[in-house]
Amino acid sequence: MLSKSEEIQILTAAADSLGSGSYCGDWLREQIPFIECDIRSDFHPGIYASASIQDCARRCAEIRVKAIEERDKIISDARKEADQIRAQAVRFNELQREELKRTLKAILSRID
Repeated sequence: MLSKSEEIQILTAAADSLGSGSYCGDWLREQIPFIECDIRSDFHPGIYASASIQDCARRCAEIRVKAIEERDKIISDARKEADQIRAQAVRFNELQREELKRTLKAILSRID
């Protein structure tokens, strides 16, 4: 029976021997740290690898959907607030015009 270190060495050597141009070489090299961690933790990497990838993909999709929903809510809230600000500006301008009219009428009435 091989030790954990020996298995990791064999796995690393296999990834190196496959090289970067192979179908599995780059992928295997990227997976070695995770597999090594599992081996040192007494987990069997093959049992959890595919489930973990599927779980990660599902979780990523969930996060993306939530992010899109939050983005849409932020945009919607910003549009509502912008509409309120515009409406307040219009009301303010109308009040300013009315005040200006009253002031002008008062001035004109003093001139006559």
